[in-house]
Amino acid sequence: MKIIYDEKICVRCLACVSESEFGGVIYERGRIFFEETRAEDWNEIISICPVAAIKKVAEATDKAVSC
Repeated sequence: MKIIYDEKICVRCLACVSESEFGGVIYERGRIFFEETRAEDWNEIISICPVAAIKKVAEATDKAVSC
């Protein structure tokens, strides 16, 4: 799984950072970073984004997966 993050449409509400329990999403120096290898509830993190700036891609197919 790979996380696709569209920084251009992100409103920096930081809901994804708040939802992250194990450091998979961090906010540093005004930017949001994702660490896909962390054991997070990625479906919940993706679904909490109010502007759909976060998507999940299956690496084998490289096609976006809707949640």
